[in-house]
Order: sequence, then structure tokens, then C-alpha cells
Amino acid sequence: NFVPNISHEKVVRYLQSMTLLMLPRPNSTISRAGFPGKLAEYISSRRPIVTTDFGDITLYFKNLETAFVCYEWSPQSFAATCKYAFENRKLAEKIGNAAYKFGLKEFDILTAAERIENFLILP
Repeated sequence: NFVPNISHEKVVRYLQSMTLLMLPRPNSTISRAGFPGKLAEYISSRRPIVTTDFGDITLYFKNLETAFVCYEWSPQSFAATCKYAFENRKLAEKIGNAAYKFGLKEFDILTAAERIENFLILP
């Protein structure tokens, strides 16, 4: 369904109401060159994420631990991964919560600032 422009607070509530959040990006030059900002919103929702394996995604997300990762890019394969996630709700909830905890640890602004500071300080 098309959703018109809505406030950030409504976006968060909308994402939290979803059974699964999907990110079906092809492993293309454009996908490899960036990291989707919507992934941070997905993580903060505590909902399970189903994504294709593109760019650096598997450097951050582990299949069946912090996301459902589809390694073969085809509509059939992605649909099978979504179906698996949908049919395994307890595992999906566990994965959604694990992604949230991972996000707090890895993408928190204070953690990022500390990493940048440590990188810039020369021995």
C-alpha cells in the first residue's frame, strides 16, 4: 500500500506494526556503494529484517542471528526467505530483538564518535 508523507513518530509506529521488514536490493554497483539509511529505522523497530546479501550487509548482519539474509538474488529465493521468516515467528522475534541490541552497540552515536576519535588519534 502507498503511504503518504507522515511524521517520524508515525513511521516508527508503522514499522513496529509490521510482521517483517524487507530490503530486497540487488547486488549491483549502486547497492554495493552505499548503506541504506532505512536499515537504521528497521533496526530500531525491533522487527525482523529480511534482506538480500548486497554490499557490506553481511559484515554487519549474520543470517539467522540478526537478520534473515537471502544469499541468492531472485524473486523466488527472496520469497522463500520471507516465507521462512514468516513461518518461524519465535525465531523472527528473537532475530528482531538481536538486531536491535546489535544496533544499539554498533550504530549508537556515542560509539561512532569514540571510534572516530580513536581513529584520528595517532600513537
